[in-house]
Amino acid sequence: MMLMAVGFAIAPGTVYAMHIMEGMLPPKWCIFWYAVSAPFFIYGLYRLKKITQDSKQKNTKLMFALCGAYV
Repeated sequence: MMLMAVGFAIAPGTVYAMHIMEGMLPPKWCIFWYAVSAPFFIYGLYRLKKITQDSKQKNTKLMFALCGAYV
């Protein structure tokens, strides 16, 4: 296993990878993905509000804050 890792490190091949730089996505794709994600985001906010209002546990908001910080 170690020999294989060393072999890959010594003899690298050509890599054909692509990375889209920030700000280089065409506006039509930005609008499309915004429209696709908006309903999920709005529903998530609705559920978050409902859970925190209906919760009988005192530490629900704290748990959401910790989960958000972790993510």
